[in-house]
Amino acid sequence: MRRRSVSDMLLRTVRVITMLGLCSLVVVAAGWTQGAAVSPPRCSDAGRKAVETGWLPGHQVASVAAPAPKTRNEVPAYTRMCGPASAVVRFHGTSFWIPGGRCALNGKRDYVVQVGLTAAPPAAPAKSLDLVVGGPKAATVGGAFRMGSVWVIAKIQLANYRSLDVSGGTITIAPSRRLGTFTFRLRDSTRVSGSWTCG
Repeated sequence: MRRRSVSDMLLRTVRVITMLGLCSLVVVAAGWTQGAAVSPPRCSDAGRKAVETGWLPGHQVASVAAPAPKTRNEVPAYTRMCGPASAVVRFHGTSFWIPGGRCALNGKRDYVVQVGLTAAPPAAPAKSLDLVVGGPKAATVGGAFRMGSVWVIAKIQLANYRSLDVSGGTITIAPSRRLGTFTFRLRDSTRVSGSWTCG
């Protein structure tokens, strides 16, 4: 009688462990299929149903985002900028090359640089550079612009860093407005620098 109860307990324990193992496999497999369903879009995906596409006049692709939002408040996991622009960001002794994007003049008011692939949680961070310098001088003649003295927005995302928290620095726009450089200080006093070209 005692032997039978011990063997029954062993059998039940093996069944429980087997069920737990199978459940974990199902969870892992579900995670893989979810991750596989949302992958970074390519600019060649523009116009497809599952991708939100930003267009410029003349049927030029400005950006692609996936998955395409179903509601106004939904944020795509990935947004890739498209175009001939590129940037280099130097951080912690490493240079990160970021391809694809554009420079834009928002009328005669702002100068905008958007390059690379931005990832929103829960997607892993990607590489992107977003710069906005406000004011007619930035849009028409270029020059050096210090954060705090003019309206400047700087957002940088790098692999392993969701967002570099910029607290100060300078953006220098060439007179042609086709390229420029930047030097920033992060909140923890780390320096980050780099350059861009509009292509």
